Amino acid sequence: MKSFLYFFIFLLPLSIFADDNDYPGDGSSAILFEFNQISLSNFKGGVGGKFFHSDTRAFRIGLTGSFRHLQTDREQGQDITENSYSAGLRAGEFFHRNLRHYIRGYTGLELTVDYSRYKFEREENGAFPHEEKRRILRGSIGPVFGIEYFLTKNLSVAGEYALRLTALRTIEDRTIDTETRTDTTTQYLVGIQAGGIFLSIYF
Repeated sequence: MKSFLYFFIFLLPLSIFADDNDYPGDGSSAILFEFNQISLSNFKGGVGGKFFHSDTRAFRIGLTGSFRHLQTDREQGQDITENSYSAGLRAGEFFHRNLRHYIRGYTGLELTVDYSRYKFEREENGAFPHEEKRRILRGSIGPVFGIEYFLTKNLSVAGEYALRLTALRTIEDRTIDTETRTDTTTQYLVGIQAGGIFLSIYF
């Protein structure tokens, strides 16, 4: 997050080239890049598109994903490995309103569906006496509220929050020695969620 903040501050002076009377509108499209966490072993983000079908309304669709890999050094005859990944789809309809110089607010309704998987292994002397697997299927819907700041006529950054109603199904498998236990749970949640930071390139 800090690296993206520095990137935003670096680009901030470009906003002197933006025209507050010439926002993207009807017929405009944009490629979206979402940034949450980026490192060699940890990525969380997405890519998508936004398509305006009037001066104030746009349809947005995107793919999100993440992965994480962690492996400890051998310690007292044990190797511990953790792997996780996720993939998701989001789609929504949004209404935009010009607020002031270079700034545009937006709100909309968005549907998201994603799947994630987590695996933990502890190896002892070539055997796997302890293994855990977790699979999560999640679907949510709710309103989104965001602010978009134009660095140039065709380049912007945006941040948003969402209020989501979520259905969550979790399947957990735990193996100790040769015995495996499976637990399944279903939850329904309501909460406020940070939607992410977006870089938009309009054309």
